[in-house]
Amino acid sequence: MAREQPALAFLYREIDQMSAGLDKNVLRGKLMAARTLAASRLRELKMPVLFVTGTEDIVIPPPLVEGLFAMVPGAKLEIISEAGHSVYFERAERFNRAVDKFLIESLANRAR
Repeated sequence: MAREQPALAFLYREIDQMSAGLDKNVLRGKLMAARTLAASRLRELKMPVLFVTGTEDIVIPPPLVEGLFAMVPGAKLEIISEAGHSVYFERAERFNRAVDKFLIESLANRAR
């Protein structure tokens, strides 16, 4: 993204700098402690679920997302090429298209 969209990459870095004083390891620990659903319980979900990941995501790598996706009955998976962790930001058009398609399909299935 940085080579292809330097202005967007600059904006992303600037947004990240706004949280420069935040200890992300401490935050990550708090988020992990706050988890309320074990991964094994994903099989019980009854609502539509869309997993979206970028091929270049190093925060939550695609193989991890694919593993979670496989645990949710009827879930959908969208892997966006040339995107990292912030797919919605890096590839907004493709992200929005995937979410729009998912919502349309979910509503159509619900109407049946």
